[in-house]
Amino acid sequence: MSAANAIGEIDRLSVADITALGSADGPCVSIFIPTHRHGPETLQAPIRLSNLISAAARDLRSNDVPKAVIDDLLAPPRRLLDDAAFWQHQGDGLAAFCAPSRFRSYRVPLPLAEEVTVAASFRVRPVLPLLSDEAFFVLSLSQNAVRLFHATRHTIGVLEPALVPGSMAEALAHEDPERQVQYHSFGGQAQFHGHGAGAEIDKAALERYLRAVDRAATERLGDSRQPLVLACVGYYLPIYQSVTRYPNLVHRAVEGNPEHRSPIELHAAAWGLIEGLVARDLEADLKRLRNAIGTGNAITDIEQVVSSAREGRVETLFVTEGPPLWGRVAPDSGKVTIATGPSIADEDLVDRAVLDTLARGGAVRFTEVETIGVDTVVAALLRY
Repeated sequence: MSAANAIGEIDRLSVADITALGSADGPCVSIFIPTHRHGPETLQAPIRLSNLISAAARDLRSNDVPKAVIDDLLAPPRRLLDDAAFWQHQGDGLAAFCAPSRFRSYRVPLPLAEEVTVAASFRVRPVLPLLSDEAFFVLSLSQNAVRLFHATRHTIGVLEPALVPGSMAEALAHEDPERQVQYHSFGGQAQFHGHGAGAEIDKAALERYLRAVDRAATERLGDSRQPLVLACVGYYLPIYQSVTRYPNLVHRAVEGNPEHRSPIELHAAAWGLIEGLVARDLEADLKRLRNAIGTGNAITDIEQVVSSAREGRVETLFVTEGPPLWGRVAPDSGKVTIATGPSIADEDLVDRAVLDTLARGGAVRFTEVETIGVDTVVAALLRY
C-alpha cells in the first residue's frame, strides 16, 4: 500500500455505525469501490458503482426478490450516479450499504477493492481497518484555522468539522463584550489588546478557544477511542490537555504552526508519534491471545467464535482479511451452520462475529494471520 495520498473528503465510520449496520434485516447489499480524490479518474467511480448495482439486481432477481423490493432497495445508490458534486469530493474508497428502508454510504480513506455482496447481513470486513489500532485522528489547530483528519497507517482524509470554530476569532466572537479580547494574528502568535494583565488574558482567551474547539471536535468524533494527535505550537498542548474531554489524546504533539503544512506532512509526523504506541498495544493483545490458546480462554474455531460473540463472551476479536466464510445462525437456538456456497439467506460468519462482538461491548483487532501465530482467519479472547 502506498504512502498517504493527497487530501480528500471522508465520512467518519464509527463503532456505533458498524453496530447499527448489524441490526439491519435482509436482503442486505454491500458495495465497495475504489475512488479517486482528484483528476479525470474521478469519472470511473460512478461507472463502477453502476456496474455493481446491476450485479446486485441480478443476484436479487435470481433469489426471487420481487421487482418492487429490488427497485426500492437500489434506488438510493442509483441516485448517487448522477450527483456530479458527490463524485468530486471523495476519499480513496466508497462503501455503500443498502437494506429495506436503510441506506448509508461512507467515503473512506481506504483503497477498497471492487466488490458487491447480497446476503442476510452486511459485509463489514473491508472497512474494519478504520476501527483498528492503526486508525487515528489529527487535529490541526492554530489561531487562524482548524482542520480535523481521520487517518490510517497509509492514508489521511479530511473530516468536515461540523460546529468546530474555524478560528479563534470565530470562537470568541459571541462572548459577552466585557470578556471579548480583540486581537490580530501576527506570525502565528496572537497579539491581544484589552484591559487586564496581558499574559493572563492571553492564556484565558486561548483556553476558552481550545475548550470550544474540543467541545465541537469531541462531539464530531462521537464514541471513538482512537488516538487523537494535535498539530499545533508547543504551548497549546498542555492547555488542551487540561480542557479536553477526549479520552485518548496523545501526550505529544506535532509541534509548530500547522497552517502551511500539507495533510501528507501532517500524516507523516503524526504517524511517527503513534506508531510505537500502536505496535506496543497490538503486540500486548496478541501475546495475551497466544498465551491463552489451549487454556480454554481463547478460541479459533469459527462456529465457537460466532456462538461466543452472540452470547457476549468475546472480550477481543482478532480478524484478518479474506473472502467471506458463508453460513447462517439460527435465530432461536443460535446454532451455526457452515454453508457450501453463498446465498441470500447466508452471511459472512466472520462479519457476524464482528457485529455481535461490537454490539456487546467487545473490541475488534484487525490484523494478519501471521501475527496471530495460528493458521486461522479469526480468533477470540474470551471474558469467561
